[in-house]
Amino acid sequence: MEDYVYDLLANYRTKDQHWKVLERVFERLLNHNIILNPKKYIFGITSGKLLGFIISKRGLEVDPKKVTAIMSMPLPHNVKTLRSLQGKIQAIRRFIAQLSYKCKPFNELLKKDIQFKWSESYQ
Repeated sequence: MEDYVYDLLANYRTKDQHWKVLERVFERLLNHNIILNPKKYIFGITSGKLLGFIISKRGLEVDPKKVTAIMSMPLPHNVKTLRSLQGKIQAIRRFIAQLSYKCKPFNELLKKDIQFKWSESYQ
């Protein structure tokens, strides 16, 4: 049912179409006696935080808290901390142009035969 609802809501073109689809969804929920938890669903919101991103009239934006968390991280000193950094960067990858090219030097540090040594070229 959730997949069906998502498909309905994700495929609208205008605000009127969106409201008509929402009306159909709520009618079906009522017909099947399904109750939604209002804390888990948001409707009619023009902007806000959803799934770790900021959604507004301008579109999808990166959450500034995520950027601050990455910028305030200490420099990686071993493979584990480098992988932690890579994971945080991957969370905002859609906002970084040519990310794979920029992160390519990190792959050298992850090779088994290479001793981990952070240098200015990785910075």
